[in-house]
Amino acid sequence: MKIFLLRTSKGSGYASTQTIKDGLNFSSEIGFTPLILKDIISIAKLILNYPNIDIILAIYPYICSPLRGNSFRMLEHFFIREFVKNKTFILYVVDLPIHQNIAVGNCNVVDEKSYHLERKLFESADIICVFNKLMKKTIQEHAFISDEKFVEFEILDYGIKIPKSKKVKFRMRPIKLVFGGNLNRSLIGSSISLLPKIKDVVYEFFGINGEWIKTIKREDIKYCGVLQPEKFMEYISNNAHFGLIFGDLYNTYLTNYHNIGTTSKFSAYLVAGVPILSPSCYSYISYLIKKYEIGYSFPSFDKIPKIIDNLTGSEYEDIRNNCLQLGEKIRNGYFFKKAVSLGKA
Repeated sequence: MKIFLLRTSKGSGYASTQTIKDGLNFSSEIGFTPLILKDIISIAKLILNYPNIDIILAIYPYICSPLRGNSFRMLEHFFIREFVKNKTFILYVVDLPIHQNIAVGNCNVVDEKSYHLERKLFESADIICVFNKLMKKTIQEHAFISDEKFVEFEILDYGIKIPKSKKVKFRMRPIKLVFGGNLNRSLIGSSISLLPKIKDVVYEFFGINGEWIKTIKREDIKYCGVLQPEKFMEYISNNAHFGLIFGDLYNTYLTNYHNIGTTSKFSAYLVAGVPILSPSCYSYISYLIKKYEIGYSFPSFDKIPKIIDNLTGSEYEDIRNNCLQLGEKIRNGYFFKKAVSLGKA
């Protein structure tokens, strides 16, 4: 028997909720039975009630979060580690919560036990699926795990279904550069002011915590509110020319954090067929952009006008088609299924 183990069926935000939903759907398509743990008692009953399991798959950090805010974290870690003994345990890592919270300045939820519990969980896994070599190296800095236990899955899948988009021609004006995600001023505020003014180009921002953007006195920068993921995807698929990825570029911790993987934002743009613009200091995203020919990286924001000015309609159409082709794989769970299947082999 193969089970997909989850602490909850819903995350704390749109992105995490979608990742959990995708894990449930994609794992069931390759033969896993979902087992959702509602409370600490149900976790304690695992060992008694499920003795005949061969393979256990779990998405981290949606099980066994090591952060201080989880009041039962030590018990949960203990029971889960006991449960996976003598079974093949595949841990699919979509984020490193300790590093994420440090990157965004939320260090108060991290303590020494956080590192201890995360290390113990990783060391209990037989296979650890990670984005890339840097994520592997980051885990190995705190946990004693051999290279052979790692499988790289490269890109986060994103299973939202949207209507087929119309063709967005590059000659359409204005050219729309969109950003979707958490618009907290501490995360992106210092970088928005660096966006260059370009004739016939507008910047559209979608997401929570973005009301402050209205105070920026520029007609080319617009806060468009919050849309449900499906509506956002449908809108950008039919209207946006590029999807922006950036944060506070003065925050070295945040920049380094971006290099251990991709984001839901990255995958959402591709599923919608929207080419990507990203700072080249996000080296992993830049690597993927170049590998799949799905957009452009720029060393500084003032290079964006040149990218747009030098781009022809046919070149843009080729890039958009590349995005749609890769997006189709992402929507169907290609990277998840491939990594988990390698882990089972």
